[in-house]
Amino acid sequence: MGSSRIGLWLNNSVYAVKKKTVWSVSHKCSIILNLSQWISKFLFITSAVAFKLQFTKTVL
Repeated sequence: MGSSRIGLWLNNSVYAVKKKTVWSVSHKCSIILNLSQWISKFLFITSAVAFKLQFTKTVL
């Protein structure tokens, strides 16, 4: 009885650690994805503004 209980406890511990690791990894991935989305938006806006400025300079 004792050994099976220890085995169960070990399995639960390993499962909890795996779950935690997977969660933290996916959390980091989502943060990185959000950051890259913000960076691409920012770059798009800046390039659009730069293009507009360039265009108005050319027209004027």
